[in-house]
Amino acid sequence: RNPYFYLLILTAGYGYMIRTQGITLIAGITLWLLCVRKWRTAIGFVAGFLLTTLPWAVRNRLAGLGGSRYLDQLLAVNVWQPEQGTVSLGEMIDRGLKTLQMLITKAIPNTVTPYLKVDYDAVSTFGEWAVGLTLIILFGFWRIRRYFWFFAAYSAAVLGIICLWSAPSGNRYITTLVPLLEIGLTIGVCTLIEMGLRKRFGAKSAFSPLWLLIPAALLAGPRLAAVAEESRKPMPPQLAGFIDAAETVRRRLPAQTVVCSRKPSVFYVYAQCHVCNFRYTEDDESLIRGLVDSEVDYVVLDQMGYAATGRYL
Repeated sequence: RNPYFYLLILTAGYGYMIRTQGITLIAGITLWLLCVRKWRTAIGFVAGFLLTTLPWAVRNRLAGLGGSRYLDQLLAVNVWQPEQGTVSLGEMIDRGLKTLQMLITKAIPNTVTPYLKVDYDAVSTFGEWAVGLTLIILFGFWRIRRYFWFFAAYSAAVLGIICLWSAPSGNRYITTLVPLLEIGLTIGVCTLIEMGLRKRFGAKSAFSPLWLLIPAALLAGPRLAAVAEESRKPMPPQLAGFIDAAETVRRRLPAQTVVCSRKPSVFYVYAQCHVCNFRYTEDDESLIRGLVDSEVDYVVLDQMGYAATGRYL
């Protein structure tokens, strides 16, 4: 009877439609509802999500698009070299543990404290594990008592999905966690400071998080200045040429033109025409058949350094 329940179903389904990683919302919310023992609500939420996404699934089936390409990517040894086959259960577990180590010791600290440098190529030490785990524990999730299980369940769902992915990701895929991580970090730090002030000086008033803006500004200032300076530099010639090609398409060709391009979403922003990617396959006939099926008019041979362009095109 709560209208917000139906709004939750619609927005969660919409998030999934925008990007398949939105499945973490479904997993996180369902796990949270189970943790707080709202069994009927959990069943209704899952059923509502399935009904919301069913029309799109039926459309894909009728269009002959086959199964989920995301599942194929999760199971691939290398998403950019499909010919290497799929991973075994043991390989997937090993890959997941390595990714989890990277997320805890490097990606999460690098995200919540971006002014500190993190070397993703270096081997993680026990100390880095401890720092990462401490950050997670002290993020203050436990202080937000009403939503602790949601914060924890959703974070676990996001990290779990990323751990299944076959490609190195750094911190790019935990963007949706940033608000929760920053909230948890702020509350965790404030809690520790309050405990210290009460124990050392007997302070009774609450510590205002606004005081944290001072050290944050001092630490972030140099990094922000460096980023601002970098943003004023000219684009790398390979990227500038790629964008120039897209703008040329927009100026000189009809909007109905179909272009095959690596990074099709970027090309579309500047070309405003129909864009598709090429098949990652060493089978020439299959690749060309994919271009024909997509009714491609032009193929862009970019020089941005992606191995797939040289390997397949």
